[in-house]
Parts: sequence; structure tokens; C-alpha cells
Amino acid sequence: MKIVEAQGFSKEKALENAGIDVELGRLKNATQKWKKLNSPINSKDLRKFFETYVKDSKAVGAYIVV
Repeated sequence: MKIVEAQGFSKEKALENAGIDVELGRLKNATQKWKKLNSPINSKDLRKFFETYVKDSKAVGAYIVV
């Protein structure tokens, strides 16, 4: 699993700046679930959150909007 931090004025620009070769439509927005779990930011907890989220939602990947 690869975790990338990206910035942009829109989700599309952030994905473009991240250099990830995947369409935005294939990624799931995990922001609400992340906030409900008290917004884990430590790398170990964040990786665990994404692994569980992607597995449970059967997605190619996910993103969080901050």
C-alpha cells in the first residue's frame, strides 16, 4: 500500500500533483469514516485505517479531504 500526501485546490488537481496513475472515479472518499474514527494521523494508525477501509469497501484506493 502506498500513502501519498497531495495538495491542490480541487481533488482532481491534488491527484494530478500526486503523480498517481489512477482515475479519481476509481477511488473512494474516506473522509467521513476517517473523521468518525477521530481522524488518526499517526502513520501506523493511518495505514491501518486505509488497509481496513479499502478492504471493506472493495476499492482500488481511497482518499481523505482535509
